Order: sequence, then C-alpha cells, then structure tokens
Amino acid sequence: MKHPRAAVLFFLTLPGMAHPAAAQTGFPAFASTFAPVTGYYAGNGAVTASTVPETSEWQSGYEGAPAVSVSLSNPHIAMADVFGNVFIADKASHAILKVTPDGLLHTFAGTHAFPYTGAAPSYAPPAGFAQDGPAPATSLNLVACNGLYVLPDGVVYIYDAGSHRIRRVGLDGIMSTVVNDPDPNWLPSGRGLWVSPAEDLIYYTQEVADLSAPIPPTSINHPPLGGVVKKWTRDGGIKAVTAYPANPSPDNLELVNPGNIDVSPITHKLYVTDRAEDNPARSCVYRIESEAANPLIGQSVKTVVAGLSSGGTQDGGLATETYLNQVRGISFTREGGYFICTHKGGQVWFVDGETAEARIHLFLHGRGKNDIQYRGPAALPLPVTTVECDSQPRAVTAAPDGSVLVVSNDSGLVRKIKKAAPPPLPVIQTLQKPSPDSPFQLTWTGLPLESYIVERSPDPSAIPWETAGVVTATEVSASFTDTAAAGMTRGFYRLSLPR
Repeated sequence: MKHPRAAVLFFLTLPGMAHPAAAQTGFPAFASTFAPVTGYYAGNGAVTASTVPETSEWQSGYEGAPAVSVSLSNPHIAMADVFGNVFIADKASHAILKVTPDGLLHTFAGTHAFPYTGAAPSYAPPAGFAQDGPAPATSLNLVACNGLYVLPDGVVYIYDAGSHRIRRVGLDGIMSTVVNDPDPNWLPSGRGLWVSPAEDLIYYTQEVADLSAPIPPTSINHPPLGGVVKKWTRDGGIKAVTAYPANPSPDNLELVNPGNIDVSPITHKLYVTDRAEDNPARSCVYRIESEAANPLIGQSVKTVVAGLSSGGTQDGGLATETYLNQVRGISFTREGGYFICTHKGGQVWFVDGETAEARIHLFLHGRGKNDIQYRGPAALPLPVTTVECDSQPRAVTAAPDGSVLVVSNDSGLVRKIKKAAPPPLPVIQTLQKPSPDSPFQLTWTGLPLESYIVERSPDPSAIPWETAGVVTATEVSASFTDTAAAGMTRGFYRLSLPR
C-alpha cells in the first residue's frame, strides 16, 4: 500500500527544454557557487565510540545540545530535507540523529542501545526480535544503522544493517519496517540506499559473508566474499540486481565492497561505488545499464564511469583515467554531474557529466587514511596524528538547497559546504479554484530538479505560514494541487526554497 502524504503533487514537463547538464559552464564556474569552507556542521572530533558494537557512547547531555559540541559515534552518512534539517546515521550509537536549522541535535530514531545479548556474528536478529513497529521511532531499537535516505519532504528511510531491515519514518514520527531481508549471508556492513520519490522502488547494497571462514580475532563477523546490489518493489519483493549465485565466491560476485549508490535524475540509471578495499585496482564507479536477468547464473551489464585506472590521480582529466583510492560515496546534483568521495584518499571529487568524456575535478582535499584518529584495538596499529573532517570520508550528499554534506567516520565530523547564494525564487503564475468544492491549483516556472516548499495561509499577515507540500520540478513548469484545502473559500500561497 502506498504511504499517504499530506498533499497530492503533480509535475508538468515542457517539451524541448534542455537540462542544465546540457549546458555545463565548466567546473571553475560551478565551484565558485559555493561559499568558502569554514568549520564543521556537527561533531567535535573527540571520538570516543568503542569498537564493541554493543557499547553506545551516547550521553544524555547530548540531547538538544549544539551539534558541534557532541561526540559522534562512527557517523556514516548525512542527508538533508528541504526544511534545513540534517539527518545523520550514527552507526555506533545505534540511532539516527537530527540537526535542526538552529544547530541543535536531537535523537530522531533508535534508542542508543544495542538490543542483542551475547556474541552476534553477522548480527543475525534473535528469535522474537519485535522491533518492526509501527511505533514512535525513538521507541524502537536500531542496530548498527549504516545508511539512510531522506526524501525532500522529510520522510526518512534507514538502512538498519544489524537487523537486516530497511525502516521508514513518516512525517508523523512513526517508524515501520519496509524491507526484512532474511539472507543468511548478510553482513552488517552494507550502506548504499536509494528510494524512489513514489516510495515503490528501493535499491540497496549488501556485502556477502563467507560463512565457511572463521571469524577473525579482530572482528565479530565472518569475512566478506564480495557484494551485491538488491532492489525491493512493492509488488515483487526482494530481487538481486547484480550476480548472486547460490554458492557465492569472490570469482562470481560482481562487486568487491559496494559502497553508496544513487540514481541519476537525468538518465535514471543506477550508479554504484565499489571501494574494493583489498583490490585497489578494482576501485571504481559503475553505472548499471541493465540488471542481471537471472542473478543466479548471469551478471548485470555495467559501465565503468570513474576509476579503475593505475595512471595516478588526474585533476581535470578523464574520470575513467583517474585512480580513486577506495571510492565510497556518490551523490548527483541537480545541475548535472555527481560528487564522489574516496575513503582512503580522503578526497571529494566532482565528475562533470555522464558521458565517456566526463572529467573529474578535485573539490575537497583531506589528509587520507594515515592522518586520522584511529579507534581500533591495539593489535591493529595505525598512525594517530590529526583529526580532519575530510579524512576517511564515508559519504558525500548534495542537499536540496545545493549545499554539500561530507561525513568523516573515523574523526566523527560532518562538514557542510554551503552555496554562496540561493537560486532565484519563482513567482506563482496561476492560482485557481475551479469550483467551490475543488482544491486550489497552482502553477509556476522554476528550475529543473529544484525543490520548492509550498506554503499556505488564510491571511497573508499570519505568522508562521503553514507548509502545504513539497514539489520537486522534473523540468521547468511545476504545479501543485492542495487537496487538503478543498473546503477553503479563500487562500494565500507562496513558494520558498530549501533552507
């Protein structure tokens, strides 16, 4: 059943209109639209989270505190909604955190408690695990939540890696389970998650456990054999997108360590990063051209669009001729092109298109793998020098307001690179109510792929105005039908941009 929304959204497309990607003005012009990078958005860099998954380092004093004063616990990704809220998957505290526009941090989902007792190889939920809801999101346990996906209006999907589940938190704060994957080879290290605007299609990644191998002394899980991309549909359930034979092995799985994923808003193709931790020659970004017809015996058709090169790092060179040191994050922009980040390289890159001639440009430069605060056991020594947000970035996401969010897992920091100036605000062109009982209908001309907040009021002097809905324009012309105001005889409307 489709989840209800507060309003019905309609989108119009004008024929013959070019997408911004067709008229790229070059990376320097694109980069100049961002404000200078200063400070951090969340986290204080004093990472204290234990490597033992049962231990949460959350402190009660963090609730409602300034986000920059809080010690984050292995944050893996941050995404924003159009209202300026930023959601953080704080893996080791087993919770999703929310930073409101005033800079204060709150628990959004999860209890900050590890619900399993005893050893939990592969984090298999015990019998009787009753945390599926529906119930208030802060009353249900999350387990090593490793990823999330935020829709523009604030609906949040959670990759709850430790419970084999994908959860949904609605606008009412109620959490429920959408996907429950019973795969016995599941490892709690998957993170990639993408949800369609209609919420009827979900893509996610999974690492596949080698159950025949012993658990290493420095881990609580079996080692991975490789990875797979899966999808869930409302009618078809769970299905593998890439090869997933009955007897998986490193030789027959297409991916080594799949990272984050995104879908191009222009071509609607699925993009997947492969970190390839122990095989750096395979670290790259794939575009899935077509899914595996039979994942048990066949593979998907995919194209390497960035990485897979030993020729060194080439700022401004072809994306397919640039070495990516364990690429992990990916996020498309509405201008065309996409950001990626390299885990071990400590860098954020921008790829300026989706063709074979696309070039890659250095956007942020961190200190790389060896210049981070390492929290592993003493048996795994690594240099400990400085803490920097751009060291070991796990994810990069483009926010609805055009800002860029970068999450550094090991240093427990979130950086936000803001746009220097917002795009122009369009004017509502038509506002009509065909009959006394019909809803108000609005149309306007804006920017392709821009999200707009529609606000209503019975009195234009009233403060604050009420949010009627959120519209993401597919092309230039957009419209909104306010079904919730069908009984109103008088209404005032205005548009606002993501905050």
